Parts: sequence; C-alpha cells; structure tokens
Amino acid sequence: MDEVIMTFRQAEMGVQSLLDQVGILIGESVSEQVKVPVGNPFFEGKRRHGGGCSTGGGCGCSVG
Repeated sequence: MDEVIMTFRQAEMGVQSLLDQVGILIGESVSEQVKVPVGNPFFEGKRRHGGGCSTGGGCGCSVG
C-alpha cells in the first residue's frame, strides 16, 4: 500500500473514532438507552447501533 494512502487512512480512522466518542458522549448525556450509530467496532455493545433497519440489518425494534 502506498505510504500516503496509508497515512490518510490512519487519519481518517482517527477522525471517525473521535466522532464516535463525541456521539456516544452526547447520547449518554440524554439517556443510557440512546443507541448511537458508530463506525468503529471498538464501541461494540449496548451503545452501538450499526446496520439497523435502514441497511437491511435487524434493529431490534418491537411492535406491540
């Protein structure tokens, strides 16, 4: 892989991680029940909401 591309991708991942952390902090300030969409699998768990209904994945919604 080209060194310039590798450096760019690392910076891109750093920015995404920062955005994920900010989103989680904002979501938690509202409620622990808020699901926050993140792009970093490090945040896997109750706070993460990835691949839900709009992407064809299961969102865990219940009707009733």
